[in-house]
Amino acid sequence: MGNLCGKQPKEEEDSIPKPRILPCCHSEAVLGLVSAGDGLVLSGGNDKTVQLWDWTCGTILERWTGHTSSVNRVAYTPQHARYITASRDTTVKIWQGGSPAAVQELAGHSLNVSGLSLSYQHQHAWTGSRDYTVRVWDLNTAQQVRMNKISRNVVTCMAAFPSEPAFLQTSEDLQVRVWDSRDLSVAQSFTGHVNIPLSCDVALDGIHMLTCSHGFDGFGCEARLWDRRKGAALHVFEGHTESANACCFLQGKTGGG
Repeated sequence: MGNLCGKQPKEEEDSIPKPRILPCCHSEAVLGLVSAGDGLVLSGGNDKTVQLWDWTCGTILERWTGHTSSVNRVAYTPQHARYITASRDTTVKIWQGGSPAAVQELAGHSLNVSGLSLSYQHQHAWTGSRDYTVRVWDLNTAQQVRMNKISRNVVTCMAAFPSEPAFLQTSEDLQVRVWDSRDLSVAQSFTGHVNIPLSCDVALDGIHMLTCSHGFDGFGCEARLWDRRKGAALHVFEGHTESANACCFLQGKTGGG
C-alpha cells in the first residue's frame, strides 16, 4: 500500500534541510532580496538601508544608508562587482564593497522606482517607475541611454530574458509587456489579469513567463503562466485567498526553469 495519509517518510523528512534564520538587522520590512555571489545575499528595506550578508554565518559584511526612502528593488552584477538598488526616493544607486557611500547614482525618474533588472550581459540596467516610464542605463557611464513613456503604465515589476536584449514588465494598467531594449519598444503585450499584477519572472528557455497579482477574498489572487510564442496564457493558477506578491521559476535538474 502507498502512503495514504500524505505524510513524508521519516527518512525523507530527515533529509530536508532546515531553514536558516538570519539575525534581524533591518528595522522594518525587507522589500528586496537577491543572491549576490557565493554565500552572499543583498537586501533592501523599508528602513532605507541596503545590506550585504554572508548567509552561511549570518554576518553583515556591508550596510549602506544613502537612500532617503524605502529601497524597493536590489540587483547584483558580478561583472562589475557592484550592487544596484532602486528606491522610493526616485533614484537608483550603485554600491561597491568597501565604499561607505554610493559610487554612482542614476537620476531621472520623478516618482517611486518600482522596477529594476539587468541586461543578460550586465552592461545595462533597466528601470521602471510610477512616473509611467521605463529607462535603459549604461552601467559603465551611469548615463541614461533610452526612455519610453506610456500613459498609465505604472510599473510594478521587471524581469530580464536570459539571452537576449529584452525584458518583461508588469503594470497597474493590467498589461504584461515584453520590451525590446535595443530601441525600447514594446515587442509584445499580454492581457488577462483582472487585478494588478505585482511580480513577474522569465524561464531559462526565454519562452515561458510567470506573473502573479493582487487580490482579496480569493478574487484576482492568481498566478498566470504565459507562452511567449503563442502570445497567450497557458494556465491560470488559483487558490490564494489574498494577494500573490511574488513568483519565480524553480530551476530543475535539466536547467529548464
